[in-house]
Amino acid sequence: MQFRVTNQHGSSMIIGNGDPDAFSPIDLLLAAIAGCTAMDVDAITGKRAEPERYEVDIRADKIKDVGGNRLVNIEIDFQVRFPDSEAGAAAAAVLP
Repeated sequence: MQFRVTNQHGSSMIIGNGDPDAFSPIDLLLAAIAGCTAMDVDAITGKRAEPERYEVDIRADKIKDVGGNRLVNIEIDFQVRFPDSEAGAAAAAVLP
C-alpha cells in the first residue's frame, strides 16, 4: 500500500500506509487544505505587514460508518503575530 507520486515538475514523494516516513492520503489532503488556506491568508495580510509568527495547525477525525470513510470535525488553527506597528494592526484587522 505504497505509491510514488510525481508532479509535472518531476518532484516525487511516497504516499501510503505502514512506512513512518510516508504521508498518508489523509495527511496530504489535510496539508493541502491548510496550505491553500495559509497561502490565501498570507496573500491578504502580507500586503500590509509580514508576520513575526505564522503557524497553521489542522486536525480532523476520520470516521467509518455506513456512509463510508470520511473526515469530520476539521479544525484549522492560525497562530499569527504581526509587528506592533500601524502596518501590523492593518494586517491583523483583515485576518478575521
